[in-house]
Amino acid sequence: MKKEILILCKTNLQRDPRVLKQIEALHQDYNLTCLGTVKSMHTEVQNDLDLFELDGRGGPFNRIVHIAKLITKRHESLYWTVNNSYVYNYLKENSYDLIICNETESLPIAHRLAEKKDLPIYCDLHEFYLDDQLKGIFSKAQLLYERWIFTNHLSHVKHFTTVSPQIIKLYKERYNITCTLLDNACKFYDLSPKSTSNKNIRIISHGAAIPARKLEIMIEAVSALDSRYTLDLYLMNNNPTYKKNLAQLVKNKKQVSLLDPIPFNEIQQTINQYDIGLYLLFPTHLNNSCALPNKLFEFIQ
Repeated sequence: MKKEILILCKTNLQRDPRVLKQIEALHQDYNLTCLGTVKSMHTEVQNDLDLFELDGRGGPFNRIVHIAKLITKRHESLYWTVNNSYVYNYLKENSYDLIICNETESLPIAHRLAEKKDLPIYCDLHEFYLDDQLKGIFSKAQLLYERWIFTNHLSHVKHFTTVSPQIIKLYKERYNITCTLLDNACKFYDLSPKSTSNKNIRIISHGAAIPARKLEIMIEAVSALDSRYTLDLYLMNNNPTYKKNLAQLVKNKKQVSLLDPIPFNEIQQTINQYDIGLYLLFPTHLNNSCALPNKLFEFIQ
C-alpha cells in the first residue's frame, strides 16, 4: 500500500515548476494530495485541491487590518485568517505520512498538522525569506513576520532544500538552517539545437508580465538591432495593465511579437525552435542577486 504525501504551496500549481517537479518525482511511488490556489491538473495526483485563496485578506477594510497587524507584530492573528484556518481544519481530518511544505506561507499549517499527527515535514525554500537588507517600515515588519514563522514552526522539519549555493550559505550563516541544494534544473528532453541562420536570428523570452522585470528594456534593445533579429515574448497575464502597456509598446515594433503563454509541458520544445533565450534579472534585492532561475536551465540545450 502506497504511503500518503501532502504537498502544500500557496501558488497556482499549474505554473509552479518546483511543485510540478515534486509531483513528477513522487507520483509513481506515493499517493499525493496537492493543495494550492489553483489545482495542478496533474492526472496522477489523487487529491488535487485549490483551497488556498490567492489573497486571504479580502476587501479594503481587511487589507487595512492586515497591515495594522503586520506593523504591530500580531503575527499569530495575522497568519490565521479565515482561509488558513479553513485549510487546516479540512486537512486535519485526513491521514498523511509526510508533509512537503513549499515556501513559508504554508509552514504554520504544516507545523500544526505535524504536531497533531506527529508527522515529519520536508520544507523546500524557493528563495531567501529573511532579507534584512530591505528598507522601509513595511519591509522591516514583513521580515519580523517571516522570523516569527521560522522561530515557531520548524520543530517537525526534518530536511530543508533551496535553490542556489549562495542562498544555502545565507540560511546557514544567519539562521543556522542547513539546506541541501535542489536547483531549478528542468526535466531532460532529448532535443538537439537547431542550426542558426545568419539571416534570421530568433530570440525568445517567456514568463510573468510584471513591471519589476522591466520587459520594455528587452523590447527596446531588440528594436535597436538590425532587422535580422526578432523577439517573441510569451507572457502570462499576471498584471493585465502592464501587459496592455507592453502590447501598445510593441504595436509599432516590427521585430517584436507579444504571444500567449506557453503551456508548462511545452516550454522546452518551444525554446528549442529559437536561437537565443533572453531574460533580464536585475539585482534589485538579495534574492535576485543569488538566484539560479528556472529560465537559466530551460534555455540550456
